Amino acid sequence: MSNSEEFRKSLQYSSTPTEEEKKKIIEEYKDKLLKRFNSYYEDKDIRNYFNHIVAAIMISQYENYEQFGINIPYRYKARTSTKNKVESRLKEAVVHYSDDGTPVLDNMPQLNDIFAMKIVSRRRPPVLHSDDPQIQEYIEEQRDNRDFLERMQKFRSSLMIDDNGSKKASNYKYECSKIEYYEKCKEVLTKLKEIVDPKATKLIEYYNNKIDDIESCLEFLRASHTNDEPDEIVSESDFTNPNFNFFDLLRRI
Repeated sequence: MSNSEEFRKSLQYSSTPTEEEKKKIIEEYKDKLLKRFNSYYEDKDIRNYFNHIVAAIMISQYENYEQFGINIPYRYKARTSTKNKVESRLKEAVVHYSDDGTPVLDNMPQLNDIFAMKIVSRRRPPVLHSDDPQIQEYIEEQRDNRDFLERMQKFRSSLMIDDNGSKKASNYKYECSKIEYYEKCKEVLTKLKEIVDPKATKLIEYYNNKIDDIESCLEFLRASHTNDEPDEIVSESDFTNPNFNFFDLLRRI
C-alpha cells in the first residue's frame, strides 16, 4: 500500500454519528433554527412586510370589488408553538455525516411557520336589477337557479319526517311514487349538467350517461304501471340507491 493510500485510510471516519454526537448536532441545529425564527419576530422590517401584504390585499379587493367587503384577521405565531413544532420535527430527523464530514439532517421538513391569516369575505347586498344586459342575464340565471333549488328543497322536505334530521329509514316518508322520485333525480341531474363549465366535457359526458340511465329506469317504471294500479311507492332502497340518490345529487347544486 502506498503512503498516500495509507494516509487517506487514516482519515476515514464513520458516516454514522454516535448517540452523543447526534444529540449535540440536533441541539445545535435546534438552537440555530429557533434563533433564526426569533430574529423574524424581533425584526421590525419583517413585521412591517407582513402588515403591508395584508394592507395590499385589502386595498386591491376594495379597488376591484367595491361592493364586497373582507376582513383579514392575522397574527404572528407564538414562539412556544414554533418551538414545539421544531422539537416535534427533530424527533423524526435522521442524522448522518456527508462525504466531507458535514452533519446532515434528513427527514426534517422545512418549517415556515411564523405568520397566519384568514380572509373572510363579507357578502355584498344582492343585485336584483341592472341595465347592463349581461349582468341582467346573470341576475335572471341566479333567480332561476334559486327558484329551482327552492322547489327541490321543498320536495326533499316531503321525503322526510324531520327534514333537519338524519337520513335513516326511521326518518323517511314512504309516500311519493318511484316515478316522481326518479323524475326529480333526473331534474337535478339535468340542472347539474346545465351549470357545468362547457369545457368540462368529461363531467358533461358523465351527466349525460346518468340521465340516459335514469330515463331507462323511468321507462321501465312507466311501462310497469297500468291505469288499474297505482304507481309503486318508494322504499328505503330507492332513498339509498348509490346510482340515483336524490339527497346526494341535491347537495351538488
